[in-house]
Amino acid sequence: MNKKQSTTRFDGQVPSLEILEARLLLSGNVTALVSGGSLTILGDAADNEIVIDQAGLSAGQYRITSGADSTTINGLAGPIIVNDVTQGIVMSFGDGNDTVVLDSITVAGKVDNDGGDGDNTITVTSSTIGRELRVDNGDGVDVVSLQSSSVGRNLYVDNGSGDSTVSVLNSTIAKNVDIKSEGGTGSVTFDAATISGNLKVDHEDGDSTVVVQNGTSAKNVDVKSDGGISSVTIDAATFSGNLKIKSEGGDSTVVVQNGTSAKSVDLKSEDGVSSVTIDGATFSGNVKIKSEGGDSTVVVQNGTSAKNVDVKSEDGVSSVTIDTATVSGNLKIVSEDGDATIDLNGVTVSKQLQIVSREGADIITIDDSVLSGTTQINSGDGDDTVALEANGLAAGAASTFANSVKTSQRIKYLYFLANFEFDITVIVSVPINSEPSLSVPSTVKIAVSSAPLSKS
Repeated sequence: MNKKQSTTRFDGQVPSLEILEARLLLSGNVTALVSGGSLTILGDAADNEIVIDQAGLSAGQYRITSGADSTTINGLAGPIIVNDVTQGIVMSFGDGNDTVVLDSITVAGKVDNDGGDGDNTITVTSSTIGRELRVDNGDGVDVVSLQSSSVGRNLYVDNGSGDSTVSVLNSTIAKNVDIKSEGGTGSVTFDAATISGNLKVDHEDGDSTVVVQNGTSAKNVDVKSDGGISSVTIDAATFSGNLKIKSEGGDSTVVVQNGTSAKSVDLKSEDGVSSVTIDGATFSGNVKIKSEGGDSTVVVQNGTSAKNVDVKSEDGVSSVTIDTATVSGNLKIVSEDGDATIDLNGVTVSKQLQIVSREGADIITIDDSVLSGTTQINSGDGDDTVALEANGLAAGAASTFANSVKTSQRIKYLYFLANFEFDITVIVSVPINSEPSLSVPSTVKIAVSSAPLSKS
């Protein structure tokens, strides 16, 4: 037998709870009142669970139903209906495990939810929020989910210490998004989301995973993790501004792929092993990648394009691979204090190519590339090898160097293979070591400092 719904309007006075039986209070109680057009819901220290919907109701009316834990509403088993809500919804709960569901509702103003300490969950489904959506949680395991909904202004989520999950799926945010979490494993996902302003994600003191995918769009994107293992995946996303990702205090993985586009990109990792993959992305501005305090791997491939590209690694073994990419400006690769492997294959650089390797035994390879500006290779301490067109013509078209090629005095081996063609002068102040059965092409003018080295 269905219970009859009660229709209640409050004048600002909190109803007395003395008439309730003790057994009802064990499940927790929330107090709901309407004042000045705003709906205020106050929880207690127990586990509160409520659902708010508008099915079959008029504008300004909301149904509040208790969840599975039989939370009472104004001392009643519920559901109850509140009237004359013309503004926003403000909710505040105590230190229990609280659950709130906003199901297919329209709110003219803001929605503000303070979950307090405890394991808290808020789910917003198929709803329209006219102004800001703000979620604040204390210490505990927290879940925030926005599905098929729209927010008229900013989305702000601040989760306290503990594991947290935030997901924004197929939803629209009219202004900015700011997500903060700390002290646990954090997971943030944006899937088919439209953000008209900036997106900022900041996680501290724990492992973190951030995924932005499936056509999600925003202006500027800033992702920061501190004190744990971090993973950031940007997949088929569009940013009209800049993309910035920074990881500190732990190993990091960054993947930007599948047609993702942005203006400029700044990727930085500190104090951990880092991996960066940029695959099939387009940037109208510059790309800057910097790793410090650990081994690093950088891969840029599959038609990725940018203006200037600057890759720098410090304090560890580094690997840089750039394959089938276009750089309309300068390409600069710097390796400090560790062995480095640098491989350019099928790369087009419209201006200057500069490769600097300092400490360590470094291997630098250039194949099937078009370099229109000056090529400069500077090598530091360690046995370094530079191979130009190392795979020969059998692996693809010969590289084109349209301007001077300059190398430092510290390179131990410099290879030229058969049918490798220069239209310019190669200035080399080191011995030349060619394959025994091959000769340096006559079109290459080489100044050497001593007799050729024998092949080791």
